[in-house]
Amino acid sequence: MRRFNLTMLRISGIHWINAEQNGIVLGEMLLKKYTEDPATKNAMRTGNMKQLNGTTKKLAEKYPKAERWFKDK
Repeated sequence: MRRFNLTMLRISGIHWINAEQNGIVLGEMLLKKYTEDPATKNAMRTGNMKQLNGTTKKLAEKYPKAERWFKDK
């Protein structure tokens, strides 16, 4: 697994450890974290789908698909 700077991702060490224990994929963690972002919440609340879609695309480019920790069945 690639190592990321936790402060850059705005993820606390406790959240990171819990995610590893639960086997959550890094991409899912990032998606969850950025869903909680105030700009994203505002776009969802006002129905501004262009802004929401732009934010999602920007994140997908910035953080490529993470390596899997386990095999898919």
